[in-house]
Amino acid sequence: MFPISPISPSTALPLWNKFTSSQPIPAPYSFNPSLFYFFLNHFHWKPWYFLLLDDNKVAGLLPLVKTGKAWASLPHFSYGGVFMKNNVQFDLEKLIKSLIVSVEEEKINPGFFQVDIKSRISHNGFDKKLYIRSLLPFKNEMKYNKVSSAIQLPATKNELFQQLSSNLRRKIHKAESSNFSVKQGMQELLDDFYAVYAKNMHRLGSPAYGKHFFSDLMNTYEFGETLFFVIYKEKKQVAASMLMSYNGFCENAWFSTKKETQKEYVSDFLHWEMIRYAIQQKASVYSFGRSDVNGSVFRYKNHWPVKNLPIYEYSLNRISNIKNHKWLAGLWRNVPFPVARFLGPLLIKHIY
Repeated sequence: MFPISPISPSTALPLWNKFTSSQPIPAPYSFNPSLFYFFLNHFHWKPWYFLLLDDNKVAGLLPLVKTGKAWASLPHFSYGGVFMKNNVQFDLEKLIKSLIVSVEEEKINPGFFQVDIKSRISHNGFDKKLYIRSLLPFKNEMKYNKVSSAIQLPATKNELFQQLSSNLRRKIHKAESSNFSVKQGMQELLDDFYAVYAKNMHRLGSPAYGKHFFSDLMNTYEFGETLFFVIYKEKKQVAASMLMSYNGFCENAWFSTKKETQKEYVSDFLHWEMIRYAIQQKASVYSFGRSDVNGSVFRYKNHWPVKNLPIYEYSLNRISNIKNHKWLAGLWRNVPFPVARFLGPLLIKHIY
């Protein structure tokens, strides 16, 4: 069996956070270890969070979640797999398979664990369903059709504003002179955020998370921020987003606008508000989140001074992803909104 050593949360969490904060490249917010408790309490899934050791020092992190009969890293978030030092080399695919086999055969309960990456890796075959989305390709044949678009933030908003194209600056100025107002907050803005989000998801033909998803995420999230931004016009919500941060990495995790105000550049205004906030908080990265390569959302994001990072996919023994069946979006749009709002949270749990 593969040697796995349990470690208490009171010991693991500081080690985990210290490692992410000490690396030259910020860890995405999905590597925040408090998400362990979100998976456990909201979905009632089983998470195993591994600190990978090299010469008794933390060299990497690997969060794994069992979602029933399948394993994922990480379900419902854009980035999973491993976050590690650049100069550490080992067979990550074999390590992941060995860890999963050991956990199941030894009936190890969910928790935080230490693993020496130099331990002898072996397993008796692997027939589990496994899905990983990662910024790090650990096999040459890993492919991607989505990217994460991110801005390396300067010290001040004025420095960044000068990096924007004249057309984008014009749009932001025009939106700022419109009759928009903005609020930022937490649970007190959940209803206003959700009013825009749920309608927008239905218009796009995608099931929406329920309110409890966002409420539970906020309640369990530590070591960073979860913050709603809501844009109003004449006291009505017209755009909304949820910003998540961890150790200097900020991402627009959920973003929605009402179609009728898109020509007023409300999307640019909302992003600029979040970017300004991220700079105020001395963040080093603002991420627009993931999108399909060369799709309309991708093209929009690339009007900003972003760098596009491939999100690699790794899948074993997994059935076809329902998200790849575009015709289903048309069907979902035709479901009456009250019905879609009720059914969406029941369905989306299994779509990640």
